[in-house]
Amino acid sequence: MTRTHAEHDPGRGVYGISVAAELVGMAPQSLRLYEQRGLLEPARSIGGTRRYSSEDLERLHRIAELLATGVNLTGVAMVLDLQDANARLRADLGGTWPDSDQDSRGRSSNPQPGDTSRRPPAGDSAPARRGHTAPPRWRPAARRRRSPA
Repeated sequence: MTRTHAEHDPGRGVYGISVAAELVGMAPQSLRLYEQRGLLEPARSIGGTRRYSSEDLERLHRIAELLATGVNLTGVAMVLDLQDANARLRADLGGTWPDSDQDSRGRSSNPQPGDTSRRPPAGDSAPARRGHTAPPRWRPAARRRRSPA
């Protein structure tokens, strides 16, 4: 008995471009563009037809989510590369990675009432800490115009 369904073999390209585009809600031309930009690399049949796997479809969903948040294609490529590198690093670490609900210091990532051990990230609206002031920004001196002589 042969496997023909992508769920049995997630890395195998079984969907043509029109079916893959319909499954992810995109135009086939978009899939061609994403391949041209290096965002995904579908398998090819002997005749050169693109064949998308279930993993490719998941990647296309991630691309769509990033584009919906306003990230351009260059940014999408960077984010996907970082996500792929992160997945490889996690796989390399194997079972030594802390649980997802624990941060790197072993504390729960869900703060408890009254827990002051975690500070929110400092932003433009965050008050400066005592004794720590930001250095003044460098601004070029205004140039004086010479009067025509």
